[in-house]
Amino acid sequence: MARSGVALLGITCVFAWLQGYSIERQDLSRWLHEWQHDGASVVIDLTEVVEGWQRKQTNSEGTDSNSVDREVPVNSVERLLAAIEAASPGDRISVAPGDYLFSGRSIRVSRSGTIDRPIVVVAEIPWQTRFNFNLMEGFWVTGSDWRFDGLNIEGVCRRDERCEHAFHIVGKAYRTRISNSRIVNFNAPIKINGDSGHFPDGGLIENTYIGNTRARDTTKPVVGIDAVAVNHWLVRNNLIANFKKAKGNHTSSGGFFKGAGGYNRFERNLVVCSERVAMEYIQIGLSLGNGGTSSSACRDGRCQFEQRDSDITGNLIANCSDVGIYLNRASGSTLTNNTLYSTLGIDVRFEASNAIIANNLLSGRIKARDGGEVVLSNHNWTLPVDHLWRESFSDIFRAPERLNFSLLDNRVERFDSFKNNQLAKDICGVPSSLEKGFIGAFNPVGSGDCLAVTQ
Repeated sequence: MARSGVALLGITCVFAWLQGYSIERQDLSRWLHEWQHDGASVVIDLTEVVEGWQRKQTNSEGTDSNSVDREVPVNSVERLLAAIEAASPGDRISVAPGDYLFSGRSIRVSRSGTIDRPIVVVAEIPWQTRFNFNLMEGFWVTGSDWRFDGLNIEGVCRRDERCEHAFHIVGKAYRTRISNSRIVNFNAPIKINGDSGHFPDGGLIENTYIGNTRARDTTKPVVGIDAVAVNHWLVRNNLIANFKKAKGNHTSSGGFFKGAGGYNRFERNLVVCSERVAMEYIQIGLSLGNGGTSSSACRDGRCQFEQRDSDITGNLIANCSDVGIYLNRASGSTLTNNTLYSTLGIDVRFEASNAIIANNLLSGRIKARDGGEVVLSNHNWTLPVDHLWRESFSDIFRAPERLNFSLLDNRVERFDSFKNNQLAKDICGVPSSLEKGFIGAFNPVGSGDCLAVTQ
């Protein structure tokens, strides 16, 4: 849209608001995006993003070097299923490279490891073990202390309605870990929830690509990580991309925690809602609370709040038609050091929601609505994506539309802020200073181009 068209659309929206006419949220979102882009289009090549991100991945942070009691090499579907069914604490099930096709409803993972002796399913060569799932739920994990590492999992169902999850982590599946993997073409690739009063707490998802190659042709929920009623989960250093819902309410998100859980954290993830802002879809980056939870699925049986004492910190979230971060009845939330590029910003919604919001760099706005409360807002910097008259992302960074957040000048002091003791390093792995903090997901003393693509 030309700049004159943006101005006309903006005047029309303001006039309608002054006259008391209601404006559909999608129409308002479209205008806000056009205004903050000033007519420019942002297109992010997701193929390059995924390939570049995978090349840069290293071994999981914080993965323990536990002793292995038994090596179990497998090279067929039948042997893998038998090894999972007979697994004991300390087993390391190593899967040879190749293609493995699974059909049916799910793969039951019911045996349990221990904290010191987990059961590990690992690819001999990362991403070269390809699991093709013609399954409703993929790995249905009910046993504790399982780790899945280096797997390449793809949904291959003929109908999108059927390929629901790559992982369904349920009940007593405490301390499940998914790392260094690639998971594509599912409606809700990772689903986590309680069962019969037990909740699979204390899990970890890291260094994993979660995404889709196209919009999901389904009315079912579309979300990268769907976590309900759980505590103490860490989602760190993942790429979550291209989640679109083609049917029903067209609403999707990169990931959420909800259902009266708490003490959960999204940290240093790259979330790209879409290759370009797609106004025919309603796409949210990350959420605490999401769309709410039925009382029967809530950890407390009533959802007095959807989430408590949880954090979203150090993430880069881009190209979302709606807000980059959404809080729904999320109490005691902390949103720090995020960069929200080409999104509508942050919503803090409903009376149970209250948040500390600091050190964020964002397009869009920070908005408390329907009784939500921003307890503290400090050192947040709001910029348009591009603008003819105002300073914008495009004026400060080398090529943000290519995820290159290198500074065009050396004025790093502009990003100085108070220190965030909960963030040891930035999204590129640059350590935080002992003396001062910074605004956004990128420490300006680093190069800022660790996620850049060359399109």
